[in-house]
Amino acid sequence: MAKQKRRLRPWVPVAALFLIGMLMAGLVAVGVWAVSQADLSGGRDLELKTYSNFYGGTGEAPLYTVCVDAGHGGEDSGAVSYDTQRVEKTDNLTFALLLRQELREIGIGVVMTRTDDTTLSLEQRVNTAQANQCDLYICVHRNSGNGVTGGVEIWIDDDMNTWEMALGSNIMARLEQVGIQENLGVKGGSAGEEENVDYYVNSHTTMPSCLLELGYIDNVEDNSLFTRYQVQYAQATAQGIAATLDQMIQAGALEDRRDTTE
Repeated sequence: MAKQKRRLRPWVPVAALFLIGMLMAGLVAVGVWAVSQADLSGGRDLELKTYSNFYGGTGEAPLYTVCVDAGHGGEDSGAVSYDTQRVEKTDNLTFALLLRQELREIGIGVVMTRTDDTTLSLEQRVNTAQANQCDLYICVHRNSGNGVTGGVEIWIDDDMNTWEMALGSNIMARLEQVGIQENLGVKGGSAGEEENVDYYVNSHTTMPSCLLELGYIDNVEDNSLFTRYQVQYAQATAQGIAATLDQMIQAGALEDRRDTTE
């Protein structure tokens, strides 16, 4: 006698689909949670904070502006890596454009000295910041040495004034959170042998300024870190700038500076 086929109860397929749906939803939820918990700074903690006091009001322009200067450019290539595969002017511009994006997302206005491969004099760079009455000036560079030395350093005026020291320290602290080969310090003056000689862009700008040396372009590890973390470095630098502006706002220093420059 032939066996009769058993018929599924009507609710069984519906129940199966429901269970599959619940399982898929659970997997998606776990995936979203995992992404939210992931450290997007490549395994390094990075404090990200937004600031509401940088806008004049809804739909209004930012109240504060930073000049971002990508060092070298055009006929001036800057330093070249040990294997000639990296040119400083290109790294500087790539980072400067990333920094502009991060600053704008926070609510800070940005003036760029260059957005392409243009040759600029030091005077032109300073004049851009001065003409736009920028509140801070950041000059982006990459260092060069003997191929062994590595790390990040930040240069400010030799007098080490309060707000330039704050600017350099705030940026450096956040870069360390991302991960750098070595903190070479916030230094006054310049890398030349002469004492008390500042970099032109620091000594000729009236707003607090710094020259950021983002690792050595002739150092293998610094180049690897720069390539891997340049977005996070831009975020960290933007947060350091924002923290400094916030401190200056609380102290009334920006208003005081504007009173003397207008």
